[in-house]
Amino acid sequence: MTLTNKQIAIRAGISENYYKAVYNYLSNYVHVRSFSIAQLSKFEVYDSESMNLIETFIQYCIAFLSLSIRDYVNIFPDQKPYIDEECMDIIKSWESELEKIFL
Repeated sequence: MTLTNKQIAIRAGISENYYKAVYNYLSNYVHVRSFSIAQLSKFEVYDSESMNLIETFIQYCIAFLSLSIRDYVNIFPDQKPYIDEECMDIIKSWESELEKIFL
């Protein structure tokens, strides 16, 4: 049986409501093409609004990727030595942050 993305997120410890909110936010951004293209066309490296836009996407990526790496290492424990301390600290930090959101 193949799990849906929502089911995978829930099993990883991400609440269904949070998953839906992030999915809807990112999906709407991608599918409201004229808005996203207009916003991205004004992107400037040293502009704080531009950086906040990119930071939002990066934070979502890091959060979900952190839990993916955590669970991958649980499935394949022989890979744990390849995860350095800094990466593990990031994973633990995101676990903690996501727990706060779900409480």
